Amino acid sequence: MNFYDFFTFMSYFTLANLVLLRYTNRRNGSTAGGSSTIAQHLSMNLGCLRKIASEMKHMRALEGNHKCVVDIIKAFEDPRFSKLCMHVGRTYAMVHEQSHLASDFESTTMSDLVDFNDWKSYTSQIYTPEDLIKFVDNGVAEEEPTALLVA
Repeated sequence: MNFYDFFTFMSYFTLANLVLLRYTNRRNGSTAGGSSTIAQHLSMNLGCLRKIASEMKHMRALEGNHKCVVDIIKAFEDPRFSKLCMHVGRTYAMVHEQSHLASDFESTTMSDLVDFNDWKSYTSQIYTPEDLIKFVDNGVAEEEPTALLVA
């Protein structure tokens, strides 16, 4: 696996974590103050993913890359991304022993997970680690500002 492949995987995993964070908070009616353990786990992951992207940026990995790694709107339309979100969500539900959420994630459609109006203000394409950092900063700032404090 090269940097480009790793960055592609990392970008999709970041997007899935952010989708699930927003869905979990919307479902529970909570925001940064009273988030669930799953939301806290997702936030921590996003902080770690941001840190990795920052390291990739400082190493100048993917410098000169002009190929779009993730088109967010296309990802939302791709059934494989929907499956990724479902499996990641089920995994967190099992880890945190919240079986009711596991079945919820299995029966949820992408249109249930994603409120497309919420995503219009975001960058729609990720090319570089810096794009991913901005995407995480924007998305997490609305949901769980403390996630960016991961050391």
